[in-house]
Amino acid sequence: MNFVKRVCEIFSSVKCEPVRIKLKENAVPYSVSTARRVPIPLLGKVEKELKRMKDNGVIEEVKEPTEWVSPMVPVVKPSGDVRICVDLKKLNQNVERERFMIPTVDETIQQLEGSKVFSRLDARSGFWQIPLHEDSAKLTTFITPFGRYYMKRVPFGISSAPEIFQRIMTEILGDIEGVICYYDDIMLHSSANEEHDKLLKQSSKD
Repeated sequence: MNFVKRVCEIFSSVKCEPVRIKLKENAVPYSVSTARRVPIPLLGKVEKELKRMKDNGVIEEVKEPTEWVSPMVPVVKPSGDVRICVDLKKLNQNVERERFMIPTVDETIQQLEGSKVFSRLDARSGFWQIPLHEDSAKLTTFITPFGRYYMKRVPFGISSAPEIFQRIMTEILGDIEGVICYYDDIMLHSSANEEHDKLLKQSSKD
């Protein structure tokens, strides 16, 4: 059984209400008017990645003025490809966190007692399966050498993203015995292979 494939299928079919980014009272908008310099050798890769993200419904180009505009930061992966990151530090200073309860390490270890078979997935791509409410999306507007865009999905860099993801995955998988959700890590554990196979099937149901 391919746990990674199964959970990816879950993510691709997740249907949840668009989430909102709640700002603190008296939050002061932050906006930059020029993009950070991108090294010339990376410009083509940045443009290509922005197009890919737009085609996949992760970002949308914005033409009208927005109160919040953050700088884009391209990060080069070991493969040579580019990851589009956004410096959301100023926005994060004004974000009201969800403070959703996260299990402690001790609680997690206690749940694993007696288990011998494990499957684990680092589900970072799951963030982009969670839609942002239109009221919040433009808070994430960022500027690039190719124009301004905003996130249509929960961005990795927002301070409340792990808690949002934890809450949603707990709602989806939290009632299945043998499944532990810890931020963007999901673990299945059981005492035997046969039991684990059943757990994999159960966790992949729509």
